[in-house]
Amino acid sequence: AGSLSIGYSGCIDGFEDINTNPHEFTKVQPDNLMATAVKRTMSSIANMNAKIYWPYSHQVAMQSGDMARYGSSSSDVNNFWTDFYGTIYLLKNIQTIYKNEPNYENRVLIAQIWECYLFYIGATTFGGMPYTDACRTDITSIPYDTEQFIYSDILRRLTESFNGLDATKDKFGIDLVFADGSINKWKTFANSLRLKIALEVQNAVPEDAVK
Repeated sequence: AGSLSIGYSGCIDGFEDINTNPHEFTKVQPDNLMATAVKRTMSSIANMNAKIYWPYSHQVAMQSGDMARYGSSSSDVNNFWTDFYGTIYLLKNIQTIYKNEPNYENRVLIAQIWECYLFYIGATTFGGMPYTDACRTDITSIPYDTEQFIYSDILRRLTESFNGLDATKDKFGIDLVFADGSINKWKTFANSLRLKIALEVQNAVPEDAVK
């Protein structure tokens, strides 16, 4: 019985390490996540220009009925939504994982700016969409936020990001938007994006647009 017990104990030693890949990334650096998010955004916009916006601009009613001569397929729209929220997930990872870590303040805020940019594109294209609870993995039913709420909140977050960026602190070592990673350029981008959005949505959220 004693030898059996020893043998059994030896068999279970290290069970907690089973199926753990020692070479697998468990925490990806924000520079890599952001670079991937920017690249995916540009690819997604290019696809939207060809498969969503171009058909929208050429919708002409048929003489025999109300069917559009041009239109986007459901698969094209579904692909956009999949790419869109895949990119949002990367940006939220930066904000969630590094928000309380020192020396990452600017990079967290830049991820927030880019998320606002993406939701501006999404809301102006499709209207209401999952925003507040987007990419949550602990719930199975994700509610939609209204277009007006999304506009108001991204205006608020862009102001927060602009005020929080500090050129004396950290920056991305890999920056696909501004090659030198300039924080002042990111501040200008955040402020310009906020102005653009405020001008375009002033009828939808007049009080927040003028702040």
